[in-house]
Amino acid sequence: MSLDLSTTAVLPIEYHIDDVAPAGMLNDAVACEMNEADMFADLRTSVNTARKSGPPVLLLLWLAALAAGCGGGAPTQPTPAIPPREALPELRSMTIAFSDDAPPASRNTSASVMAVDHRGQSMTVGLVAWTSSDTTIATISSDGTILARRPGTTTIGAAIGVVTSRRALSVLPPPPGPLPVVSVVVSPLTTTLGVGQSQQLTAMLRDFANTVLTDREIAWASSDDAVAVVSASGIVTARGQGEAVIEAVSEGKRSGAVITVKAAVDPNISVIIAAPLNGAAFADSVRMYVSVRSVLPVDSVIVVIAGRSTPLRLVLTPNIAGTIDVPSWEANVDISSSPYGTLAVVVTATDVLGRRAVAVSSIVRNPGLTPGSKSPPASK
Repeated sequence: MSLDLSTTAVLPIEYHIDDVAPAGMLNDAVACEMNEADMFADLRTSVNTARKSGPPVLLLLWLAALAAGCGGGAPTQPTPAIPPREALPELRSMTIAFSDDAPPASRNTSASVMAVDHRGQSMTVGLVAWTSSDTTIATISSDGTILARRPGTTTIGAAIGVVTSRRALSVLPPPPGPLPVVSVVVSPLTTTLGVGQSQQLTAMLRDFANTVLTDREIAWASSDDAVAVVSASGIVTARGQGEAVIEAVSEGKRSGAVITVKAAVDPNISVIIAAPLNGAAFADSVRMYVSVRSVLPVDSVIVVIAGRSTPLRLVLTPNIAGTIDVPSWEANVDISSSPYGTLAVVVTATDVLGRRAVAVSSIVRNPGLTPGSKSPPASK
């Protein structure tokens, strides 16, 4: 019996898939153990067999079995359930604790908070806003340090958003004996002197109650005796050009003043700092512009910033009319190794006879202007 593949017929004959599929292929196909090349080779053989001896419906049955066996009808795996996200802890209450519940006046203590969240569990909190109801009795800083000033009772308050807490702090009388020095302030903080000139410095000492102390010893010292020396009573005498720090120390507390020494004024030569402006902020370098007026030719112009000397070079720039050249002394000064904060700028011009003129200014080295800076360099 022959049958055209394009003809549909119903035959009362029982056909088996094995009549169409090659021997042993069905089990291999359903088990999906065949490689791709072998599967397509056997598929071509099966089509040729079906053309000769079997209806196409049997071939379709074998193909359906092959697809089912190779995962064509495989059920979809269920998506795993995502557990609900746990809510963030929410501050509900806090309690103030003192390291010393009754500190004596002139002593420090500290405050902290124990915070509880909405589940009744302890939690860590950030910045706390601290207050004292009577700052004449005790003050409290942003980090919770309490300074007991005089006997009495004050209320210490803590706040984080709308959550607040309060606790009374009792300050006891101070221990017998003199109160310790807690602060030293030297004045004036900055002074400019000519070589050979003198200046009286004073140091004010205070205790915890902010009372001025006058019966304590003060030790004076200079960071550079070649620039300036200081007597036991605080009189500073300038000895050479440069910068020195005069420090006062009492009971371990200290404070200092910056002394800038320049050469004696000579009417035959003068120097003016055109840039930078006094107090200008910089990062790692400064562009200096200096004008020098001198009867004789200028031999050198030097700028000193934070103890580092940099020579300036002469630059001639035509004026607007183009008739004359205006002399200017210029240089890029590296301050990357200088400490952050206010830096004195001392410019010294010297003529061919050695006569000198000095100009003093100041700049601010700002860490916020230094890319990638994380901590200031060590002070010199």
